[in-house]
Amino acid sequence: MKRRDPDEPELWTGDPAPDVDANLEGAPDDPLGRVLIRHPPALFPEPEPARRPADAPAEETVSLFDDAATASPEAEAAPDALAAAPARPRLTAFLADAALCGIVAAAAFLGAAALVRRSPTGAGWLWCALFALVVSFFLVVPTLALFGRTPGMALADLTADDASGEKPPLATSVVRWAATATTAVLAGLPLATMLFDRRRRTPADLLSGRALQREPVA
Repeated sequence: MKRRDPDEPELWTGDPAPDVDANLEGAPDDPLGRVLIRHPPALFPEPEPARRPADAPAEETVSLFDDAATASPEAEAAPDALAAAPARPRLTAFLADAALCGIVAAAAFLGAAALVRRSPTGAGWLWCALFALVVSFFLVVPTLALFGRTPGMALADLTADDASGEKPPLATSVVRWAATATTAVLAGLPLATMLFDRRRRTPADLLSGRALQREPVA
């Protein structure tokens, strides 16, 4: 048998394994094979699980998503920003715009009656009211699309701009005018939506997708 080098480290210790030695008799001298059969855990110990000290600080986790983008806008917005404009300044703005349209329509109607030298009749006043509705279209829609407010809204410190200051598009202005005119013709009954909506929005706010807000103080 090959003599072991005294400098060679001991590969195994313990009691002999006669069954293993008997099976290996007559085979080439293979100390490594005997070690693998007799003591496999000695050469391949199982790794111990990593243990973190009890006083070690918790590892900082990094989110794969932008928290600012995934956060709910309604959760971050203040309660005042969620609520639409109150009813009193809305009424002030509506009465001011309606009075302006009524004055223009009445002046045009009475001027036409004076030209033909006829007294206005009941049916004529109905046409005057219809003309005032047409005047309101040309008063509300262009001023909303260009300035974000009508003359009455400017008087009541209201604005239809969004949070970024963008003016309402032309289609949105038309929808708001139509919803407001329908509410006025129905004697304000559609305003009952303000009682059931958390943000106190009117039909014009809901249909146009943009609620009136108090104009921020500079």
